[in-house]
Formats: sequence, C-alpha cells, structure tokens
Amino acid sequence: MKIKRIIAAVMAVAVVGVNYGTAGYQYGSGSSAFAADTAATEKEDTVKVDGMIFKAVEGGYALDGVRYDITDLVIPDEVNGYPVVSISYRFSNNSQCEDLESVKLGKNVRTIEKSAFSSCRYLAVLELNDGLESIGYGAFHSEKLTTPLVLPETVTYVGKSAFNICHHIPSITVTNPDCVLDEHFAESFLFGYKGSTAEKYAAENASGINPGEPPNRDFYGREWRFFDIEDKSVPRDVCDKDGIFYIPTEGGYKVYEVDEEITELNIPDEVNGYPVVEVADSLCRANRLYERLTSVKLGRNVRRIGDWAFEDCDFLTELELNDSLERIGAFAFQCKNVATPITIPYTVKKIGMNAFLHGNVPISITILSADCELGTDSLGKADLYGFKGSTAEAYAEKNGLTFTEIQSVSEKLGDANCDGNVELADAIFIMQVLSNPNRYTITELGRANADVDKSTVGLTANDALFIQEYLLHLRPSLDPNA
Repeated sequence: MKIKRIIAAVMAVAVVGVNYGTAGYQYGSGSSAFAADTAATEKEDTVKVDGMIFKAVEGGYALDGVRYDITDLVIPDEVNGYPVVSISYRFSNNSQCEDLESVKLGKNVRTIEKSAFSSCRYLAVLELNDGLESIGYGAFHSEKLTTPLVLPETVTYVGKSAFNICHHIPSITVTNPDCVLDEHFAESFLFGYKGSTAEKYAAENASGINPGEPPNRDFYGREWRFFDIEDKSVPRDVCDKDGIFYIPTEGGYKVYEVDEEITELNIPDEVNGYPVVEVADSLCRANRLYERLTSVKLGRNVRRIGDWAFEDCDFLTELELNDSLERIGAFAFQCKNVATPITIPYTVKKIGMNAFLHGNVPISITILSADCELGTDSLGKADLYGFKGSTAEAYAEKNGLTFTEIQSVSEKLGDANCDGNVELADAIFIMQVLSNPNRYTITELGRANADVDKSTVGLTANDALFIQEYLLHLRPSLDPNA
C-alpha cells in the first residue's frame, strides 16, 4: 500500500511537468523554478490582472494590453502562477496606451516583440531587466526617452529600428560584446567593449564631416561616437546646469549649448563630478553667441577648444585661458574686438589656422611654449612675445610681425610653468610632471627654470621643496650663487 502511494505521487509530478513545462525553468537573472503545487492553477488563454491583459504563450504569458488610463506600467514577474515572458507584437496598438509615460519590465521578460511600444510616443522612462534576450523591430518610437539606455548582458539581438525615433537618448550601453545590432538606432553616444559589435556598428554608421566646414550637429552633437565601456572618465548622461548644456566626451564633459541670457561665459571646473574638458565646435554659431557674448573664462580642466568655437563673437572683449589648455581649434577666436592681452599657456601644443585672426583692436599674444605648433595665420597680426628660437619667433619673422623676447632663464628661477611668476603653482607643476609625465609636459626652458636644487642633477622633488621654502621665506633666494 505504501509503495502504491509513492508511485502515485511520482506520477502526479510527472503529469504536471508535461502539461505546464515550468518546473525547474530559469527565467532572467533569478531562479523562477515553480513547484508543482504553484503551477497547479489551470493555464487560461487570457488573464486580466490590475488593468493588464495577458495571453498564454509558450513558457508562460505575454503582456497583450493595458487599461487606457495606466500611465506608469510595472510588468509583474508572473501571473496565475506562470512567468510573464514577453511583450506582444504591437502591444501598444492593442491596448491604446498612447499616454504611457514609464515602463518597468518584470524579471522574467525575455522578449520585446516587434512594434511592441511603437505607439507609446510619450514614453519617457524605460527600465529593462537582466533576463531580457531580444528587442524586436521598431519596438520603441518615443522621442521623450531622455535617460541613458543600458542593454543587459543577456540581450543578444536588437532589431532594425528598435530605437530609431528615440533621438534624445543620451547614450546607449551595450554590455554584450556579441549582441547583434540591426540598423538603426538613433544617433547616440555608444558605449561598448573594444572589438565588440557596438564598436563596429558605431564605425559603420559614423557620419562624415566635410573638411574645412563646421560639422552638422544633431540635438546632442552626436556623430556615432564610440566610447570604451571600461573608461570610467566618460559620463553616460548629458547635463544641463546653470544655463550651460554639456555632453559626454573623452575625459569628462564638453560645453555644447549656452542659454540665450548668458553674456559672460564662465566655464566651471566640473559638473556632476566630471571635469569639463572641452568646448564644442561651432559653439558660437550654433547658439547665436555672436549676438551677445562679452567675456569667456575657461575652467581649469578645459583642454580643448573646438574649431569655430567662438567665431564671429564680435562683442567678445575679454578672454581668460587656463594652465591646462592643450589645443585651440581653427577659427576658434576669429573675433574683432578682443582687447585684453592674451597669454597662451605652456601646455598648448597646437593652435589651428586663423584661430586668433582679429580685426578692430590691436592685440598682443604671449606664447609660453617654445615649440607650439602654429597653423596658417593662427595668430593673425598680433604683437608677439615668446622665447628666442621658438615657433612664435619664427611665425613673427615669416609674417613681418613685431616679436619681443620674454625674460631669460636666469631671471626666472623657479618659474617651472613659464608664466612669468614664481608661485605655489610651479612647485605643484613639478610634482605633477614627476608623477605623471605622460599627462604633464614641461618645456626645456621650464625644466631649466625649475632646477633650483643644484645638489642633484635634473628635476627632482627637492626642486619643488626649495620653491615652497622660498615662498614661505625660509630661503632668501632661489639663486644658488646668492
């Protein structure tokens, strides 16, 4: 009798497994093994729960519709004891949910079928799940999506035009290096692994720029830029703060748009914890800054000023650069009325053609780098100051300009950054050069100025210490012969 009861129990379990096929199945990132007694509820063809309609499909249920007044949709993990595994084809058309604003997928959803949310044009928030595997053709058509999109590692396929109309997604991160990406995403900043399908996709879809012309920019200035997913220095989101709009770029943020009421542009050192490292190409032209901008002051982290950045800003009279700047683009400051003397820091390696081509006001430019690359007419007709034997002197001779040699080495002991002053910044710069020579470059003149400790040969931490002691009046002079 006991043996018969055991056999009967085993047969019951076997029958349940055959009829429902759910026991022991893994859905998504979590284990959704449904025991026989939880799957005992009959699998109905259609189930209605909390204003949502589900239809039976292989492996569980598919969301097939929602009540018209639902704006924030949270898809459950399961209904009637079965997992919710997909979103139906043209789900949004079936349910007339044009006003849907947010969607959060349940953990068991594996498939978003084609055109699923194609009518949800007000969808602004989308939260995917870690078990998602495929996103079908034309799945999303909302320009209201304005948050970064992260495709989980489980996603192996994204169909053609799945996000084609979603022009305002700041960035798309593809965590599966082998994910199949059919055409087209909307243009975006694309994050992925080196050598991945994401990198290949970005390269194949990059839009070209005609040489010598300002680039055509979309809403976020994107041209299918690819970033290494492991590069934590690049933000994933755009940022709008204090009237300035920023987009991601290598090393931090790029200034991309400026509100119309701003007349004095003071670029901050950082926003949202990321340094502001670049000013976009054609900033002036794209934002009509030439109608109002009077001054520009760079934050200390700006390294690149794009081509045409402040072209035709003829109300611009004051310009303050920084000690981290590395590149000034072509036509960047082609303005008529900049009146203040301009000092190009020693860190600048290249100045593009016509960068300082000016008109109405005589201008003086000091070049603190002896070997800065100078493009055609990059300094206009300015009175130039620089070091003997420098590229600035050669430029002056070639263009028939006045050139004045700046102070010699013996008069500038301690001036490591060659800005004409001896201050704490010189001691800090020496330590930066010693600790990170790939990032910080010191000129030969700066090296000679900085070598104040004659007990050792070459640049050492003692040179920085000597300068600090001199500034604290613990040393009467930096001259070893004094």
